[in-house]
Amino acid sequence: MKYVIYLFLFSTFGCVRTAPLGLEGNAQKESFRGIHRKIAILPYESLEQKQFFLTLAEQVNKGRQEVSVQSYIETNRILKDKGIEKEGFDSSELGQVLGVDAIIICKSSLEESVGGRDVVTTVFCSIYDTKTLKLVWDEKTEVSSKYNLGEIRPSMVRRGILALVKELPY
Repeated sequence: MKYVIYLFLFSTFGCVRTAPLGLEGNAQKESFRGIHRKIAILPYESLEQKQFFLTLAEQVNKGRQEVSVQSYIETNRILKDKGIEKEGFDSSELGQVLGVDAIIICKSSLEESVGGRDVVTTVFCSIYDTKTLKLVWDEKTEVSSKYNLGEIRPSMVRRGILALVKELPY
């Protein structure tokens, strides 16, 4: 009976695959623990920003990540007060305005198969150092599912974000 339940869950909710996106050298594997003391998660879509913050905060509370995370509510308030939009930002300016050492941008995309039964949600995450203005970490996770139900996408995004948070260099 257990086997049938596991098989059903796997076929229904699919799998997660995490992969680096192509930074050169060892930049992808370098740890920024101690270098980035405080980070902010920028709003791309509210689902990703809030979920990434909640997942990362949980990992920090469990001692699995060692970094201070600015509340997404505080980040959004500061950006709104300063009139900073999503597009056309300068990461050094954001670092000063937000009072953080690094910024995280997280976004997702959804692809359906031609028949509409298979769905792949890809969650992308990038970390920019606000002092050097460089992209220091870039990774993606793909979460697949056999069914195309609108309610499944938030669950797939959560699973993808959890996989990425576990890979963060902190």
